[in-house]
Amino acid sequence: MYILGCFGILIATIILIFMQKKVPKIFGHYSNPEWNFFLKRWYAERIVRKIKKDQDVLLKYEKNYDNEYPKLLPSSKSSESQFIYGCDMNGNYLLLKFTRFQHRIAELWLVLRLEDGTTFTLPEHPDTRVCNATPNKFEAHGLTLENLVPYSKWRIRFSGLLRRGVRREFSELINENELEFVRFNFFWNACSVPQHWPFDWSPKLMATALALEPWRDGNWKFMLNKADSGGYDQFGALKGRIFIQKNKIDFSSNQNPDENFTVLELNLPGIRQRRWGPSKTSHLHRTASFVGVLQDGTVFELGAFSSKTGLTHCQFGNFRTPYGKVFSLT
Repeated sequence: MYILGCFGILIATIILIFMQKKVPKIFGHYSNPEWNFFLKRWYAERIVRKIKKDQDVLLKYEKNYDNEYPKLLPSSKSSESQFIYGCDMNGNYLLLKFTRFQHRIAELWLVLRLEDGTTFTLPEHPDTRVCNATPNKFEAHGLTLENLVPYSKWRIRFSGLLRRGVRREFSELINENELEFVRFNFFWNACSVPQHWPFDWSPKLMATALALEPWRDGNWKFMLNKADSGGYDQFGALKGRIFIQKNKIDFSSNQNPDENFTVLELNLPGIRQRRWGPSKTSHLHRTASFVGVLQDGTVFELGAFSSKTGLTHCQFGNFRTPYGKVFSLT
């Protein structure tokens, strides 16, 4: 009877699996969960945790400080980027994103917002393309990102014209009356160890992303991290001063030039993201990320991306408590 009972359960299981209505694998661009989704997620989480364990051992004994410096870009589709964001409880924030490409081409974002609501952007914004970036450096358009101590300290400098206000449409025309001379000098200091992606992200979220995709062979586990790509996120704070010109300087007078500037000293906790590999436009279908600082000092990042080939919806996130501990969002 025991054998017959087991045989009956086996037959019933086979009927439930193979005779049920088939669920479409794809909804638009995105994969739908299949009947074996929970089993795949369970197995994928085991694999992700094993890879993470091996990765942790590797990173413990091999700190690749070269990752902090500009990389050699092998093709026109390759890129590397630095994203730095900091804000305070008064509404001041600074957002910087510097993406390098071959042939001195860069994509540059600079958004500075002050507590009175004044916002400054680059004069050409929302056109972010720069064609004369300094080779092999994070330097363009008056902005310089300089590494002082790997994984610990960066210096951020800017000197040039910024537009007061946000222009929401592309235009080659620049109204000089909207431009103001601004310079700032910040030091970014780390307050956590780097969180390397994807294996320092939540294993549960990574396993969910893998389980949603069809597994045609054993290469499914490599969808998380493509060859020649990588990156990490690190919590820290920007501290420095901003100088905003009040009026045009009259060099014929005895006026001290520094007296013609509004000076602000800011401390902006936030995050730094480092990425390298294929450019986003070459392999991503959609992407979005959110970064914020809470009143108690908690800093968080939350994001999601959809690849053109591979993972169609992957979510990730980390947060740092006021006491200095870093956790993954699950």
